[in-house]
Amino acid sequence: MDVPVEDCPGEIGLICFQVSVLPEKPEKKEATKPIKIQAAEKPKASTGTEDFIARKEIVVPEAFLNSHPNPEKTQQVVNYVKRTGHLDEPLTINRETNMLSDGYRRYIVAQQLDLDIVPVAYEKEAPVKG
Repeated sequence: MDVPVEDCPGEIGLICFQVSVLPEKPEKKEATKPIKIQAAEKPKASTGTEDFIARKEIVVPEAFLNSHPNPEKTQQVVNYVKRTGHLDEPLTINRETNMLSDGYRRYIVAQQLDLDIVPVAYEKEAPVKG
């Protein structure tokens, strides 16, 4: 608005505005994207992996279910899986019963991240004494 100074009796105030359009921030899709290994994909094998089986086929003993793994160490495993897409070590199970004997923390992480297929190593059989 242009008004001559002569037409304005008294003091003149001035107000200025500047409008800027900020670019949109890119969405972080990786943070919300669930880690899910499809059955058609072959998961990456970690050292010591002998096989891959469905997580739901693993039998967890009561002794493990009643334990509470350290949350900080569990979070470290979660971060590793989110970064790499696979567990750092296989779960150890009994070949005949699929009973979990080692790797309960990794089992919990696989469950939390909804991993369908997990790497396993089988218990070593004790030598037969004769």
